[in-house]
Amino acid sequence: MNKFEQWFSNHKEKSQMKVVQAEKPLVGPWLVEGESPIPVRRSDGRFFRLTNVDVTTNTREVAQWSQPMLEESESSTVSGISKSLTGFVALFRGLMKEGSLYLVQAKAEPGSDSEGRVLLAPTLQASVSNMSKHGSKIPFIADFKPEKAKMAVQSKDGGRFYNKNNLLALQDFTEEEAGKLVAPENFIWATREEIRGLQMKGLANEHLNEVLGVFL
Repeated sequence: MNKFEQWFSNHKEKSQMKVVQAEKPLVGPWLVEGESPIPVRRSDGRFFRLTNVDVTTNTREVAQWSQPMLEESESSTVSGISKSLTGFVALFRGLMKEGSLYLVQAKAEPGSDSEGRVLLAPTLQASVSNMSKHGSKIPFIADFKPEKAKMAVQSKDGGRFYNKNNLLALQDFTEEEAGKLVAPENFIWATREEIRGLQMKGLANEHLNEVLGVFL
């Protein structure tokens, strides 16, 4: 096991995230309104909501149906991008003398099916709501400069998400610039081959896979 693999294994073991499917109603800021066209939402309007849609089509297995969909509550725009954006995904690439390195993180999410709920993730991934509420707490958000990055828009799974578009970005740093980035312990600079090794094991999250698929 090399240094990168040991780092990832350690963070899986450290994670104490526990997730169980609740048998009680939603509590706290989440509201359930049975007759509302938005049956599940937060009282402050942030993050996301469950909305109902009616669909008619001539290109699918059936001509019409109704279904619930997840809709982001907040969106934003970036200069040069025409679509409204609901999330940002950025991967930092260090242009080192020995070759390119990528700043990735071990990130636990409640829906991840992995040890400790941990998967390998890009440098930055955040919804617009998360950025507006927790921006200063998100590592490297101040170092992300859209004007210096390669960018593309990724439309998310249209069978579950309603009008959800993420901005994907690859931002390059010189070796000197990369050396000034102070990485928390759950972040590491990795080679493309090291990342690919975890991708092949199903241990990289969809955001990392997407940004690598688009730019690399």
